[in-house]
Parts: sequence; C-alpha cells; structure tokens
Amino acid sequence: MLAVLISKIARFDYPKEWPELFSALAHKLQSADVLTSHRIFLILFRTLKELSTKRLTADQRNFAEISSHFFDYSWHLWQNDVQTILHGFSALAQNPNALEQHHEELHLTCERWLLCLKIIRQMIVSGFQSDAKCVQEVRPVKEVSPVLLNVIQSLLPYCSTFQKEHPKFWDLIKRACTKLMKVLVTIQGRHPYSFGDKSVLPLVLDFCLNKIINPEPDLLSFEQFLIQCMVMVKCVLECKEYKPNLTGRVMDENGITLEQMKKNISGVVVGVLTSLLPSDRIILLCNVLIRRYFVLSASDLDELYQNSESFHHEQDMVQWTEKLRPCAEALYIVLFENYSQLLGPVVVATLQEAMNGCPASVSEITPGLLLKDAAYGAAAYVYYELSNYLSFKDWFNGALSLELSNDHPNMRIIHRKVALILGQWVSEIKDDTRRPVYCGLIRLLQDKDLSVRLAACRSLCLHVEDANFLEGQFTDVLPICWDSCFKLVEEVQEFDSKVQVLNLISVLLGHTSEILPFADKLVKFFQKV
Repeated sequence: MLAVLISKIARFDYPKEWPELFSALAHKLQSADVLTSHRIFLILFRTLKELSTKRLTADQRNFAEISSHFFDYSWHLWQNDVQTILHGFSALAQNPNALEQHHEELHLTCERWLLCLKIIRQMIVSGFQSDAKCVQEVRPVKEVSPVLLNVIQSLLPYCSTFQKEHPKFWDLIKRACTKLMKVLVTIQGRHPYSFGDKSVLPLVLDFCLNKIINPEPDLLSFEQFLIQCMVMVKCVLECKEYKPNLTGRVMDENGITLEQMKKNISGVVVGVLTSLLPSDRIILLCNVLIRRYFVLSASDLDELYQNSESFHHEQDMVQWTEKLRPCAEALYIVLFENYSQLLGPVVVATLQEAMNGCPASVSEITPGLLLKDAAYGAAAYVYYELSNYLSFKDWFNGALSLELSNDHPNMRIIHRKVALILGQWVSEIKDDTRRPVYCGLIRLLQDKDLSVRLAACRSLCLHVEDANFLEGQFTDVLPICWDSCFKLVEEVQEFDSKVQVLNLISVLLGHTSEILPFADKLVKFFQKV
C-alpha cells in the first residue's frame, strides 16, 4: 500500500515538488538488507510504472532521464543477484538438507531479483523511444537480452532437481523462466531493430525453436514457458519490421533515407531467418505443431466428457496466449502464412495420412483418431490457402459426410472439428455442395454433445451471413434450426454460450425472409429471455 501511495504522489509531484525522490531511494538501497531493498524496489517499480504512463513529451523526457541514470545500477544489482541465486541453487542441489533459514533468505533474494527484472523491463520499454520509429540502436537491448537467455538456460536444469525436494523453488524457477521469456518478447515488440542484431535474435529464436521442437520431458508439463517460446517465434515471423519495407521516402538530417536504413536491417534479419529456418526445419516445426501440440491430451478428453460446454469455450474462445493448444494454433497459422507454398502439400499429406489411418467408421479413441482430429483442425485454420491443394467437394463427399453419419458418442471429438471445417471453408463451398452442408450443420446442431452443438451454431452464423447464402435451399430446415436454437439456449449454462446462440437467432432474423410462421415461438422465446 505504501508503494502504491508513493507512486500516486510521485505522478503529480515528481520532478518539480519532489526532485530528490529517486536519489533518496538509490541512497537507501546502498545500505539496505535484502528485505529492505525488496521493499524499496517495490516502491521503485510502482513509481516507474506510474510515471511511464504519462504521455506528454516533457514527462516522457523525464522518464528517459530516470532510465539513463538508474538503469546501470539496477542492471548491476540484478546480475549480482543472478550469481547469488545460481550459487544458492547449486549448493541446494548438492545439499538438499540445508538450513531453512538459508532457504528463506535465498527465496527473498529471488523475489527481489524478479522485482528488479520488472524495473529493468520498464526502463527498456518506456525509457527509450521505439527503434521502429527512430531506427536508432537501443544499447540495453543488446546488453540485456543475451544475458536473460543465458539465465533461462542456467535455471531450467534445476526444474527436474527441485520438483520433488524443493517445490517452492521449483515453482519460483518456472515463474522466473516464464517471466524472463515474457520480457524478451516485450523487448522484441518494442525495439525490433535492436533485437534483430546478430548477437540477439539468432540466439533467442534458435533456443525457442529447439524448445518447441525438442523439449525435454520435464518441459512438456511447463506449459507457460512453452507458450512464451511460441509467442516469441510467432512475433518474429509476423514482425512487419523484419519484412521488406514499402513505405515512402523520409529524409533524415544526413540525407540518408529512413526507408533505406530499415531495408538494410530487414535484409540482415531475413538472412538470419533463412539460416535458422531452412525448409526441412519449417516442415519439422509444422509437423510438430500438428502432431504434438494439436492432439488432445488425456486431461482434455476428460474435460470434454465431463463438461463439454466449458471445454468448448476454453479451447475456442480463450485468449490464445493463455493455453498451449490455442497458442500452437496461432503459431501454426502465422507459419503457414509465411511459407504456404512449402507447407500446403505437407498439411494435405498429413490430412490424407490421418484419414487413411482412421476411416470414418472407426469410433474408438485411438492415436489415429486423435491425429485425425488434429489434422482436421490444421486444415480448418488455413482454408484460404489450402483450397489450392484440396477440393472441398471431394473431401466433403468422401470423408466428412461419412463422419456425420457415425453417431457413436466418441465421434463428438471429430464432429466438433467437422463443424469447424464447415464454417471455416464457407467461402470455398460451391453452390452444388451448399445444400448437404446446411443439412450437415443442422444435424450437428441437434447432437447430444454441447461442444458440437455450439461449434455448429457458430458455423451456421458464418453460412447464413455469407454473401452466397442460398436461402431457398435452407428454408425447409429452418423450422428444425429454430427449435434447436430454442432448445440449446435452455440447456447451456454459461453466459458466452447463450450469447453465441442468441447471435445465431439474430443472424437468422436478419437474413431469412420466412419469419412469420415462427412469430409465436419467437415471441414466447424472447419473453423468457
């Protein structure tokens, strides 16, 4: 509370009324013990965070000045704490029965170290103008980033060592590694050109790719860290500063165009990406994402069977950076967009392999069925490119329609993905296939599983809103559609589910002309709502 109070006062009083604030805090730090310094750093963090939100030019200049004076001291202390922590962890690994007092002191040092990391991050991100605008090198990026990566590499081996004997430190290491990677992601987003230096980007990107493709057994359960590795790779692949610059010519004082400076840096980064991502590694990454990270786990299946409604929202509506599978899907989409000509045939081959290995008649939950579910998802997410390699009509008539006719309870896994495919591929569906697709979605809307029905509900919205929607071929199934919607609203429990169904009802009201026959039912329905 004291830290928050000081930060709020500093927002108005610094620097005019309280010019000695930071010098006083720095002086206190020099003679403080671990606990006191932790409290001072908490005040510093809260104050810097508050001041960084001020947007006036003078305020930003003040923050830059604070950063220039305070960065070196904070960075030096952070590095000293790293050595203390690594030495303490090494001693703890060799002597698990160390005194509890030493444990507490080491843990407090770790907490101070993490707080100091937040301060360093705040100063690098807010204390320097983004180099994407000024194209000027930000020195701390090249100084800090490789060290953060080295610390991650030094801490990770202790995960397996501390998991059973020192769960408190095991949890702290997981938190620290995740936070360190998050800081690297933030720095890359703020200062992409400085981060693109050969001393930073190749090391970080190669590390992240290796952890995604070949994670140690202990790392597979360390989802939050893997998520941040995927976020880093995704951010690099879609970073516009690392792509050819097409903006106009802006002259600086020396007559050298900013455009040319950006092109020079982008050219270097493109070379780095080409060396780090040859064709075979791109294909390997794509296959790993589909075959490992897209495949439903045992816990996923348990949740699907116990609470399918919750499963639907957790998998399809959650923020992509919060869960491993949505994050892998987001990375896969960006990877495919960047290398579609290379990966199109690969995804189609995986899809064919999965369908051949698990025909539509198979309903047992086998690795083959789970791979088919993953392959269906992969094909759904990149429909706009995959249509060049795959005929939807042949796929629907040859496999998807057969999947729909299998009513075994285990087929909810596949039915959910079929509903997704039918919605995502709407722009690729020709008129002669629309009628059976409409009927298929109505059938899925009547499924016993809520996750399947909600997926069908969303896909029906896409079809009814589509510019090529054929109302005449939908009219005879409209009564079933209305009844299914009314029934689904009654059965679902979560607010998001009800909104999703109401959205379909709204779309039907706006895009179908046969409303009067259902007026009484609609009035009764809206009276209940």
